[in-house]
Amino acid sequence: EIYVLLIMLTILQHDGLIVFRPTIRKLYQVVAERGIAINSLEAEIRERKASQAQLEQSEQELRGLFKNVHDSIIIYNLTDHSILEVNERACEIYGYSREEFLNMRIEAITKKPSRIARCVKETLVAGNSTHFEMVQLRKDGRERLMDANTSVVKYKGEKAILSNYQDISEKRLAEVALRSSEEKYSNLFQFSNDCIIIYDLAGRLLDCNEQVLSKFGIIDAEVTSLNISRFYPKEQHALLTSATADLIRKGYVRFEIDVVSKNGTIWPAEVSANLFRMNNKKVVQAVFRDITERKEAERRQQSQYRIAEITTCSDDMDEFNAAIHAVVGQLTYAENFYIALYDENTQTLDCPYFVDEYDSFPAPRNNSEGLTEYAIRGGKPLSLSREELTTAMEEKKFKVFGELAVEWAFVPFIRSGVAFGGIVVQSYSQEIRFNQKDLELLSFVGQHIASAIDRKRSLEELSSERERLKVTMNSISDGVITTDVDNCILFMNPAAEGIARFSHQDAIGRNIMDVLYFSNEKNRDTRLNPSFEVLRTGRTIEFPHLLLQHNSESTSIIGLSVAPINDENDNTTGTVMAFRDITEQQKTEQEMQKILKLESVGLLAG
Repeated sequence: EIYVLLIMLTILQHDGLIVFRPTIRKLYQVVAERGIAINSLEAEIRERKASQAQLEQSEQELRGLFKNVHDSIIIYNLTDHSILEVNERACEIYGYSREEFLNMRIEAITKKPSRIARCVKETLVAGNSTHFEMVQLRKDGRERLMDANTSVVKYKGEKAILSNYQDISEKRLAEVALRSSEEKYSNLFQFSNDCIIIYDLAGRLLDCNEQVLSKFGIIDAEVTSLNISRFYPKEQHALLTSATADLIRKGYVRFEIDVVSKNGTIWPAEVSANLFRMNNKKVVQAVFRDITERKEAERRQQSQYRIAEITTCSDDMDEFNAAIHAVVGQLTYAENFYIALYDENTQTLDCPYFVDEYDSFPAPRNNSEGLTEYAIRGGKPLSLSREELTTAMEEKKFKVFGELAVEWAFVPFIRSGVAFGGIVVQSYSQEIRFNQKDLELLSFVGQHIASAIDRKRSLEELSSERERLKVTMNSISDGVITTDVDNCILFMNPAAEGIARFSHQDAIGRNIMDVLYFSNEKNRDTRLNPSFEVLRTGRTIEFPHLLLQHNSESTSIIGLSVAPINDENDNTTGTVMAFRDITEQQKTEQEMQKILKLESVGLLAG
């Protein structure tokens, strides 16, 4: 009876039924009379209620997890593999609705259906979850690589397979890309033509590529014992300190600096350095690029510009030659330097510029047996040591006038394939020698110097010719006027000023029609433009008699010839007018005609 009452009491309170207080009190009274502790009974009731609440909460959490988990979850039958349940994420990933899934077997979304049976078997044997990868298919046919975790569960009282599928397609692509990137970086690091060094912020080397070992002349075993400052000459340490400060502040820096190899060779480098993390520590990756060739190209270009500037700005050859010496001195050792020019017609060698620490300025010589003449006849760059000079003299190939150099180098000036001179540099020190690069630089400069010398001489000749032409134009009695294609006056000689009664200063730049009024004797009121037809046809035109009107009361008779001025492409760029005042000549001719007429009349009357 007591147990029945307890069960009734438990069921009533567990199911939440309403029980009248008298009934409960009666039950408690009975129980109390039978010696059962009420407190114990209440505790058991509370415990059962708490367990039920926890169970309901767990079920809700599991349902929420099943519904909202990021991975797809599919539950399928252990025997026929028909799909029993899916979560929303599975519908999103595969593109099927829940209703479509519940009418499918798991093989329908698997690229290799035979794998399903094997996976189920492995899961049953393991007795717990198993892990594997498989390729599955979306509704649109696209393949997705899935990471699957399967386990045996009870679903609605029967055993089933629960599979948790995580889409790892992008992850796998990223891994492949990462491996590819690492391989590329490794290849770039090891096989780059540039030197790559990784070092910590204290300057200690951590790693380097093969190019560093070759270029700087170090061995692999000593890399980690070196400091980055080892690769810079002492005079460059201040620049290195400044660049390092910029690197720490900005994270990246690029600068040009001289670096030194183990054997003491110094070469210019462009350094690109950046900060990055390696093993959770900040380190520096520095890329050293040898810019020797670029610097030489820049020096060549600068020398070319400088030579062109010298050619334009230098007023005389002495100033020009001294400036050329300075340019050569920026490219190579040129403390002992001279320029030689050879006249084939007179077989004379002249040195218009000569600087030497032992020999004095040589006079022009008619001697084809000298070393310089020998080199000019050869027409090619030449470098000879003292030993080679001595041997050649013994073989009587040439003579050396003056102090015998330790190293003698020559590059020719070439015009139309023939050498007409050259530049010479020489050293009297065993420590200073000329190599092939020096000859290449000197040859490059020599070509431009040869062109500059020719251009300079042409300019001087042109200047002389202009001066002679100016004297001639100022001396002749005929008037000469030149115009451009727009008929604007460019030149007017003194004779033209006198005939036109117009000054040179007032006429220059003005249209000739504004300065001179041409007409003919038949129609004085019609103004003529003598240059128009010449500019149109490009032919010379003669005007035996033209009127040049100075004002309403004064007129001159002129004979005029107008010719085109053509450029090297035979394009007309202006005209030149040559004219003379034939007013008096015309009057004399008219008087003579009158006399002849009178004489004729007298004869007839006689």
